[in-house]
Amino acid sequence: MALLKFIVRNQMLSGGGAKIVSDSIDYIDAEFDFRTEDWKGLSKWAHFSKDGMTYDVNLVSDKIAKDAHVNLSEGDWELKLHGTDPEGTMRITTDTVVLRVESYGSTEEGGVLPEISLSAEEQIDAKAQEALLLAREVKEKADAGEFAGPAGPQGEQGVQGEQGIQGERGIGISTIVTSEDPEDLGSNYLYIHLDDGRFFGWTVRNGSKGDKGEPGLVWRGEWNAEEAYGSIKNGQFSRDVVSYNGSSYVLAVNSTVPVIGVVPEGDTTGKWELLAKKANSEGGSENLVGDTESITPTEVANAVKENINCFISHTDGTYGRMIFSNFAYALDAYMVVASVVIEFYGMLLSAHLVGDISTGTWSFSATRLAAQEDIPEEKVLRAVDLSGFESEGEIVETYTDGSSLAYNFEFDSEGNPTKITDSDGNETVLTW
Repeated sequence: MALLKFIVRNQMLSGGGAKIVSDSIDYIDAEFDFRTEDWKGLSKWAHFSKDGMTYDVNLVSDKIAKDAHVNLSEGDWELKLHGTDPEGTMRITTDTVVLRVESYGSTEEGGVLPEISLSAEEQIDAKAQEALLLAREVKEKADAGEFAGPAGPQGEQGVQGEQGIQGERGIGISTIVTSEDPEDLGSNYLYIHLDDGRFFGWTVRNGSKGDKGEPGLVWRGEWNAEEAYGSIKNGQFSRDVVSYNGSSYVLAVNSTVPVIGVVPEGDTTGKWELLAKKANSEGGSENLVGDTESITPTEVANAVKENINCFISHTDGTYGRMIFSNFAYALDAYMVVASVVIEFYGMLLSAHLVGDISTGTWSFSATRLAAQEDIPEEKVLRAVDLSGFESEGEIVETYTDGSSLAYNFEFDSEGNPTKITDSDGNETVLTW
């Protein structure tokens, strides 16, 4: 009957058995009862570990025989198992049990048990463990810089090499264009005409994200003593704008907590800053600030006639929030009009805000701006179709006059273009 007995269920290891005493030689054996099917057919190993020393023992018929030389010294030993399938593609491990090994006792006569010499195999294993511990200690000291000597003197500067041969004159770029088709805006494709008549395109990487801009103004309407002004949006504290007694006030830029109950007019706490002062009774040039929800076209028209500056914000579902100023009063059309140029995902847009005085309503529209130059025969490139480039090596240009021109690319084994043929039969050979 084995000295130690263990039970294994899936990855749970339990058991133990008889009391173990140190300095026994080739006496300890063990049995393992695997109660679940997942260990069936696996190569099983037991690992006894203490103080950096480990016995790795292969289980034969789910047992450890005495001649496996599991000779444990005094102290707490950790035991754990693992098993692998024949292909080595699957492995099961267990948790750990602790085996307490007691120190050996004395003889009945009071003498000490005689010391038994280690076997040759045990002596080799002990020396190997000692060498391993020493190597680890040396590595730790080396990593800590204990063996590093002082830096040597800097060597003399080497002799400068000869100047290289001057390269051939490069080819300049005459025109850089991108697709005008909104569906192609995300293609990140750069299309270049060279001044020797050749042309080529590259797929370019997006640039790194720019720094976060300052938080914009948020119109909150008439000041309310019970409202909380200022909130965190996209990691920044919003700058809320309110009106009070005809003037407009903006939350201070250094605000970090919501402001409640602080009257903007005459504020001495530094929470509010004057944005636009109410016009005095004698008239003069002041500011009219608000949004298209709170300011009517008639109010803007009256302000324009009185030379009052207007700053009207409008929020569009597609292009977001914009602020319009420099309104024009079209008396014959009974309208007020303002325009602003904005950038939207790489496009320049001309945005227009029109106020109909007769109906009291606002309307918004946007027109994309485009500037083209250096295009031969006064034709403007309208779009570049890249859909056939990856599969067929073909690019098709479409111009504003309705004409189009196709280019077919041929590539070498390394993916470099070697020849370009356009739809008119003209060929350009490229040398790399």
